[in-house]
Amino acid sequence: MKSLISLITLTFLLSSIQGQSQPKQDGPKKVLVYGSFLNGQVDFMIDVAATIASKGPEQREVYQLLPEGSQNIEYVKTLDINPIVIPGYTQDYVNEQNELIRNGEVADQTKFLKEHVSYMFNEQIDLLIDLKSQNFDMLIVERYEDQQFVANFLEIPMLVKVIERVVEPIIIQEIGGNPSHSSQLSTLRNTLFGIQRYETLEDKQLSFFFRFFNFVSFFLHKAYLYPSIQYDLASIIPDEYVEQATTQRYANMTIFTGIEGLIPPIAVPPSLKFIYPRYKTQYQPEFMQIDQELKDFMNKKFPKQLALATFGNTKQPNVYDLDNLATYMVKQKQIGFIVSLSNPQNYPEEVLNKLSESSNIYLTGWVPQQTILKDERVKLFFTHGGLNSYYEGLEASKTMIIIPFEQDEQARFLCDFAHLEQYGSCVYQNTISEIEEAVQRAMKTNGYQKKVSQLSKVAKKSSESKKDLNYWIDYCFKVGTNHLAMPQYQTMRIDQYYDLDLHFLLFTAILVGLYLIYIAIIILIFLVKLLIRFVKYVMVKVKERKAKTDEQQKEQSDNDNKVKND
Repeated sequence: MKSLISLITLTFLLSSIQGQSQPKQDGPKKVLVYGSFLNGQVDFMIDVAATIASKGPEQREVYQLLPEGSQNIEYVKTLDINPIVIPGYTQDYVNEQNELIRNGEVADQTKFLKEHVSYMFNEQIDLLIDLKSQNFDMLIVERYEDQQFVANFLEIPMLVKVIERVVEPIIIQEIGGNPSHSSQLSTLRNTLFGIQRYETLEDKQLSFFFRFFNFVSFFLHKAYLYPSIQYDLASIIPDEYVEQATTQRYANMTIFTGIEGLIPPIAVPPSLKFIYPRYKTQYQPEFMQIDQELKDFMNKKFPKQLALATFGNTKQPNVYDLDNLATYMVKQKQIGFIVSLSNPQNYPEEVLNKLSESSNIYLTGWVPQQTILKDERVKLFFTHGGLNSYYEGLEASKTMIIIPFEQDEQARFLCDFAHLEQYGSCVYQNTISEIEEAVQRAMKTNGYQKKVSQLSKVAKKSSESKKDLNYWIDYCFKVGTNHLAMPQYQTMRIDQYYDLDLHFLLFTAILVGLYLIYIAIIILIFLVKLLIRFVKYVMVKVKERKAKTDEQQKEQSDNDNKVKND
């Protein structure tokens, strides 16, 4: 009887523990969305939250963290999203951050991550404790470390990362995935060692020096760079919360908004999924219309040949780069250029006048990019190499001239890849002559249009996939993700992660084997020399004996002759 009671008690305890680590099964699922507040990303995460909320309140209760004073607080309510305001973390502060990034005054976002971590764990720890007590079933974040620390602290049963970025080895490292081969293209390698030009992608991937510097980049990131960022952020957190915030929780699933086949092929963990990149505000119908003034420019002034030049919303080209592009466009009188520039107030009048006063250039602050790219008269697409522009250009089967910003590592990565694979023409050094060469190369090479047309089919087929964001969110809740996990990569030492221990053992075995072969050869040489010396000794002895015998025979013969004579 006591054994039975003990068994029932143990079963109850185990089921209680499991209940704490798995989403509850009854009622609507509570989902918390916590993304970056920087330009572009906040709209992206609002669309992600809205997509999840579209299942209806009977299935999903969706909450989203937003800055105090954000214009999106009332807007998300109309999308059945419950806003949670971060007190004191104001929209004015976020706007200042965005302006610094747009103007190129900030090289990286580490400073902002530190400030955000400090504010959340020093000023708003009560908010985090309150969120932790609300029994959310799922937390959705992006890839940034400040969000990772909050995810660690909240201990919400299901963690999903939704990332708007190209999949590459450094990202796979960060999500706890498998190591990548040294032939894979990498943004960090470009940042640390620069971009070296090759004729083809195969030439680049087979180059020893390329692979060597790639491996050094991967190793440095895993062993030093990424842990350093985590350590710097952790040092800001009060001691009583450090352990909870830094006990790493890897995502149950990582979802990338991207199109397989349009980025460098790479081995990914089973928990990494792709969905078509449709989660952007500008994809909504009201943002797809062309205004009348632009229509007149396209239809009346340049009805045969057009080109589009856009630079995104987060960053803008520097004065030198924009001036070079403007000089090139002014010369091409036969082409009508549609130029989108979101912050013209940051440029000198001389450059702006080049754009605004030229009869073949239409300068505006925003354009419906997808709609214009679908126009068959648009022959060239000048872009900074942003991920969405890259996908949209290929899907529309347009010849891309990619001019990446100096500090945009992802754009430089895509620029180089597209150039090597002839998906686009990369302007590695922004000069007028380089731009002219890039355009000529793209327009005269037949392989460009053929490949781009094929990739357009790939993109359009991807857009028809039923495995969208809600499909994978439902999958997490209904099926689970334990069977997709690869926990060994998350706990390995770095020597195990890269098989350095096995390589060392193999290298040592080879060295020992070579040493033994060397010793054997030395012994063999010694034995051969000894044998030669022995043979020589024997031959000498034989000669001596023969000489002695001959001498004796001669002496005997002389004696015999002497006796006969006597």
